[in-house]
Amino acid sequence: MTWFKFEKAIKILVKYFPEEAMKKPTLFHSLRVWTFLWNNWYSENLQIAWLLHDALEDTDIPENIISENFWEYVLDIVKANSKNISLEKSEILEDIIKRCSIVWEDAMIVKMADIYDNFLFYVKEKNLPEIERCKTLAKLVKNYKKDEWDNKIFDRIDEIIKYKIVRKVAFIWFYNDKNQILLQERWDYSKYWEEWAFFWWWIEDWETSEEWFLREAKEELDLDMKNFNYKYIGNFIFDFPERIIHRSIFLIKTDLKEEDFTVYEWKAAKYFDLEEAKKLKFASPVDETIDIIKKYILWK
Repeated sequence: MTWFKFEKAIKILVKYFPEEAMKKPTLFHSLRVWTFLWNNWYSENLQIAWLLHDALEDTDIPENIISENFWEYVLDIVKANSKNISLEKSEILEDIIKRCSIVWEDAMIVKMADIYDNFLFYVKEKNLPEIERCKTLAKLVKNYKKDEWDNKIFDRIDEIIKYKIVRKVAFIWFYNDKNQILLQERWDYSKYWEEWAFFWWWIEDWETSEEWFLREAKEELDLDMKNFNYKYIGNFIFDFPERIIHRSIFLIKTDLKEEDFTVYEWKAAKYFDLEEAKKLKFASPVDETIDIIKKYILWK
């Protein structure tokens, strides 16, 4: 009777699994992918290799425990799927994919199953940096995959690469009598190497853009927007190469000066002429958004 070795692999993994929490539910991840491999008729050995693919990274399991219980074939796949922490951070992802390609198709199948499940998990979690990481890995797999490898798991590559993240954001645009817009300085708080940003936050699925607008303005700017004559000018869709952004824009004319704004999550607030703002460094293209605001201000 088969599958006793798979049960043995589960027992060994649990025995060496750390008690401290990880950044994601790792065992849940392993069981999800195992179900996918089982339902798609992958071999027991490959399923064991998958189950243990993170074991050398996440547990204290010795290599010889894997090789003595499940053959060198399984250990080779697990080692190929493990990070080389001696490398520079920028080199680690490509190194994993390159080593998987050298070990051959089964190692790459395991890695691709890992990437695809992480991709689905992080899409549900709306974790943008991790989704981008999955897209980077999928591109590397596409580059290193041999032409003769036609396993259906590789059909998922383009699905990941072509996926566009759809997010809703609400923008608060303050402008003064000179038609200058207020921006936040991000030099010390940059996430995407941006130097300046608008006042905006992600809108969660359970709230409207106006609910978000009123709440975040109070929490982040210490402003009660009910005391302002704000206007909602619409929802604008921007289709960027990696994502689709729905921007709900609220426009507020104010006589507040730069120093009147409470600074919580950025360095400072500063007014700019509209054309001058286009020359600043943002996380994503802003010219179209600024032109929308410019037209509205001039037509008011």
